[in-house]
Amino acid sequence: MEHMPYNIKHKRGNNQRSMNKGQVALTAVLFFLVGATAIGIGFTSFAFEETSATRKQLRAKQSYFLAEAGIEDAAYRIREGMTIGTSEVLSLDGQSQTTDIVTVGNNKEITANATYAASVRKIKTILSPSTSDGTINYGLQVGYLGLDMKNKARVNGNVKSNGSIRGVGSGEVLITGDAFVAGGVGNTPHASQTSGSHHYDLHKTTSRLDVAQRFKAASTAKPNKVTFYIKKFGTPGNLEVRVVADDNGDPDYHNDIGSATIAATDVSSSAYDAVTVSFNSTGITKKDFYYWIIIGSSSSASATNYYELEGEGASSYTEGRVRYTQDWTSSGAVWAKHPDNLSDPENLRFAIYMGEETTYIEKITIGQNPPRLSKAWAQTLNDVVVHGFASSTEIKGGSSIYREATCDTLTSGSVDTEHGSPNSPNCTWDMASPAPSTENDPFPSATLIELKNAIINGEDGCTTYNGDYALSADATTTMDCMAINGDFDMSNKARVLLRGNLYVSGVIRMQNFAQIHMDPASFGSSDGFIISDGNIELKNDARLRGNIGAEIYLYLITLSTNTGASPSALLIQNDVNTDAIYSAYGFVEILNHPIIKTAFGQGLNIQNDAEVNYEIGISNANFTGGPSGGWGITTWREVQ
Repeated sequence: MEHMPYNIKHKRGNNQRSMNKGQVALTAVLFFLVGATAIGIGFTSFAFEETSATRKQLRAKQSYFLAEAGIEDAAYRIREGMTIGTSEVLSLDGQSQTTDIVTVGNNKEITANATYAASVRKIKTILSPSTSDGTINYGLQVGYLGLDMKNKARVNGNVKSNGSIRGVGSGEVLITGDAFVAGGVGNTPHASQTSGSHHYDLHKTTSRLDVAQRFKAASTAKPNKVTFYIKKFGTPGNLEVRVVADDNGDPDYHNDIGSATIAATDVSSSAYDAVTVSFNSTGITKKDFYYWIIIGSSSSASATNYYELEGEGASSYTEGRVRYTQDWTSSGAVWAKHPDNLSDPENLRFAIYMGEETTYIEKITIGQNPPRLSKAWAQTLNDVVVHGFASSTEIKGGSSIYREATCDTLTSGSVDTEHGSPNSPNCTWDMASPAPSTENDPFPSATLIELKNAIINGEDGCTTYNGDYALSADATTTMDCMAINGDFDMSNKARVLLRGNLYVSGVIRMQNFAQIHMDPASFGSSDGFIISDGNIELKNDARLRGNIGAEIYLYLITLSTNTGASPSALLIQNDVNTDAIYSAYGFVEILNHPIIKTAFGQGLNIQNDAEVNYEIGISNANFTGGPSGGWGITTWREVQ
């Protein structure tokens, strides 16, 4: 029997064991690759699911905001008495939503269905007839003059403004809640006459060197620009344009609010073309007041070098008038109609624009960390910090948005910094949500005038006090409904138990712990008011309160036509405690640490470490006397 040599047999054994080891290793590698692939597929699937879920969430939010835009549009139309059908369709970014309006009893039920990329959301609100005299839906509500916050000012709550919100000075300025600024109105005609079949000559004769067009201001704002339809003949000079106040039916040459120049080279000699010029505005028009737009030429008339403007008599703009004079800057200027004597309302073909074209929020921190749930909206967000969500046409200036943002353009800044978005700077959506609508003044001027006149005329037993009324040095008294023809001063712990509404023709001053409290037995379920034609000053722990527990409030209202920012129509300073402050035509100026339930001003100025603490906005004001009617929001909720 033959045997293999030991060394050959040993070598073959070693080779066999090596092959076995190799097979084991290969098998292990294969198992590892299979496992890794499975894990990779799992993670990939999870990532796809997460991406899909995120997209669905974004589409759901876009659908919700689209539905909410439909609800807001319908509610606004109904509350303002505008035409609206039983079903309305609103389109946005290629998507659409349908709003249905149904009358149920005395109520209006509004349901908005929105579908955005197969994501469906439904919102429903109910409007019921309201007998209130006005509505303040926000803690701080501001008109077209906007909000200035200076030197570490702070608002604890929400702000809604028709004009821009501006941070000024050193130190952080903060709004702890939401901040909404309506879209600019500067490109929408404020007052206009759209047709003109008559031609008004200018600079052709000495008596018609200057022409003026009257209009009525519908809001308190700065003049922006004006358009006329003009044709030139020959080579006339430039035209100067002014906006001035009304003085007993004629233009007031003392009160120049805005100015501009129409260059002769910008005017056609072949057609009555539109010419638009922007104002260098130095003043403010007050709502419900008349103003004039003056077009002035040089002092020497010319039968060959002159202008003509389109216009019309018996025209559609009912507040307008057209007047001529030789020199509008003369104190003895006599204003007259055109010799053709067209019927009033007579208008040039014109359009005047008021307010800002683009609104913004600038150099302000909105919200707090935690909870980072605040919201900010303006057409431009510039150098802001938003602890929450933002929507804007443009975000710039190194702004930081800590949650999601919608925008058309991100010039500079970071979005979703809380989650460390790898694509920052980036807008998570490529479309800004619809601009918030402008808010009407909570109380129409006619309502305030009627409330004032009811006291002056002695309705409901109101009496009259002629002269200044002053209380000081711990004086205590009761006051029934009264018209004070003079100033009203309270100081040094003077106290009033108010049993009726007050009207003051002059200035109201309260300071040094002076207090006014409403008598619950006298007012019952009605709110109270103190209304003044002059400025109002509250200082040094002054206190004005209604029956807060019963949601009965005391309104402090000024009709002062002072439109200056400082001194303002209404000043609140040094730990004042009051329910509601209201400036119908001018600014509210707030300094230091007042407690205010709600405030409205055409402009608002908060400064010098001022900290405004307020509760929720007052939804309805129910005064005794005055007009009533309108619609109030009963419910507003998502139903799908």
